[in-house]
Amino acid sequence: MDTMREMEGDAPAVVSRLAPISSEEEIRHPKLRGLYTYWNSKRDGRLAPARRDIDPVEMLEWLPHLILADIEAASSDIRFRVIGTWMVDRIGRDDTGMRFGDIGLTPSRQAILDSYLTVASVMKPHYSEGSFLDRAQVRRHIETERVLLPLSGDGQACDMVLTGIYFREEDERPPTLS
Repeated sequence: MDTMREMEGDAPAVVSRLAPISSEEEIRHPKLRGLYTYWNSKRDGRLAPARRDIDPVEMLEWLPHLILADIEAASSDIRFRVIGTWMVDRIGRDDTGMRFGDIGLTPSRQAILDSYLTVASVMKPHYSEGSFLDRAQVRRHIETERVLLPLSGDGQACDMVLTGIYFREEDERPPTLS
């Protein structure tokens, strides 16, 4: 499993382990296992399903936790087509329609972009675990899990990546000051 550590100042901003998925048992979070199983059922013998094979109505339980990104191979960038409401709430803004080039590439964002481009280049699903800094910057080490799932319109090249993201301690909240 690859480990990426990006530094902002003296503290790690992103610590992420990214690895190809060979079986659903490798995925810890049950919702992400379910998403992977759904994606796998849509492959129909291909390396990856096409976007047209993915039905949002069948994905209602995952929608708030999904990011759908277009791969822009010519510019080595991605464009966020859909960002689920759960993610928008966690990062504090909606970057739908934006590219990393538009938002600005911090070391943390570069590590995330690299994970998308890796999935696109090898056209295999990947699993990632890492730390997340919440938007209020109250907790630095909320553990997160992701599956990054390639989509291919032509069956040969990845043109989109579907990502599901969940926190391991979803119900745990930062302590409040009295």
